[in-house]
Amino acid sequence: MPVSFEREAEKLIWNMMQHVPKGRLFITDEFSHGEVKMLEYLFMTGDGLTAGQLSEKLGVSTARTARMLKTLEGKGLIRRGADENDKRRVLVFLTEEGKRRGESKYKQMKEYFSELFRRLGEEDTLAALRLIERISKITRELCLKDM
Repeated sequence: MPVSFEREAEKLIWNMMQHVPKGRLFITDEFSHGEVKMLEYLFMTGDGLTAGQLSEKLGVSTARTARMLKTLEGKGLIRRGADENDKRRVLVFLTEEGKRRGESKYKQMKEYFSELFRRLGEEDTLAALRLIERISKITRELCLKDM
C-alpha cells in the first residue's frame, strides 16, 4: 500500500508539538511560548478542558495558566464556559477565530511536511519517521526516569 504523505505529515506535526521545545502552529511575535503551547494543545486535542487540566498537561503552574487564559481570552482566541454536566466547573474552548487560526497554521505545516516527505521519497520518509518515533519513545522514557 502506498504511503500517505499527508497522514505521515499529520503524525510528524503531532510528534513535534509534543517534543519540540517551542511550538510552531501558532508561532508569531504576538504570543508567548506558553500561549503557543496552550493554543496548540487545545487545537490538537480538542477543547473543553479545565484550567487545571491544561496546567497539568502543559506542565505549568495554575497561576501561569490563569494569566495565559486571561491574555488569550482578551485576544479573542479562547472563551470560558460552564460545564453542561457540572455548572461549578469552568471549561476552556477555542473561539471560532482561535479555530480558524489553528486550522490555517496546521494546514501550512501539513503542506510543508508533505512536500518534505515527497522530496525524501517513500523509503527515506518511512525510515526517518521510524527513527523519530523511536527517539521520541526513548526521550519520554528518559524524562520519566528522571522524575
